[in-house]
Amino acid sequence: MSVDTINENNPFMMELTRLRREYDSLKKENEELKIVNGKLRRTVDVLSLSENFFENDKLNKKMKYFTGLSNMSVFNLILEYTNDALNAIRVPRLNNFQKLLLMLMKLRNNYTFTDLGYRFGKKM
Repeated sequence: MSVDTINENNPFMMELTRLRREYDSLKKENEELKIVNGKLRRTVDVLSLSENFFENDKLNKKMKYFTGLSNMSVFNLILEYTNDALNAIRVPRLNNFQKLLLMLMKLRNNYTFTDLGYRFGKKM
């Protein structure tokens, strides 16, 4: 009797083999989902106009376009200075970074409130 025959007739070994295959399959699926998750996170950063959207712009073109400010450091300085006032503004699901960004975008580019609402996922 060969080892393969013993393994084929042993329910424990058969179950172990099935579980190993399932584990390998789930491990592969997990790695694929991590890649998809990373791509979706980057998409969310772009669509939500988050800090990451601006921090990854080495030439500061996005910051200049949307706010008129020269770079992220200037924005962060203003954010730090206005943090208490921004905390007083109650807008669910917008952090202080997004509140300041929304205000500067309105002032710089005169986006309509409807446009800003769509960009920030709010009814304006």
